[in-house]
Amino acid sequence: MPRFSCAWVYHPGGASKISLAAGKSLEPFWHLFPFHNEQTQVADLLKSMRIGTLDAADVAAAAAEAAAASASGDPFNQDPPRHPALHIHSRKPCNAEVPADLLTDNYLTPVDLW
Repeated sequence: MPRFSCAWVYHPGGASKISLAAGKSLEPFWHLFPFHNEQTQVADLLKSMRIGTLDAADVAAAAAEAAAASASGDPFNQDPPRHPALHIHSRKPCNAEVPADLLTDNYLTPVDLW
């Protein structure tokens, strides 16, 4: 289980629930669990952690892109390009392994191979 340094992360559903949204928009989760919108303490808590506000044009472009992706019926059409050296086992969903010789080049796996 991931450990977080902030005391506020002790979510009633557990840290694993918070990890589901890590680095992503909370909107889809708040639509699934609408009671978050009804509690002012959630908004008050998140207000102190706000980094900035997204440009409305960027939000509209992302929404249009997401709508087009879901309309295509392919849940994997937004996957990033894969490194050409990977040994691909399946493309959708992507299942691949890094060649052993590339893993030994560096102690840490390079991001483009991850």
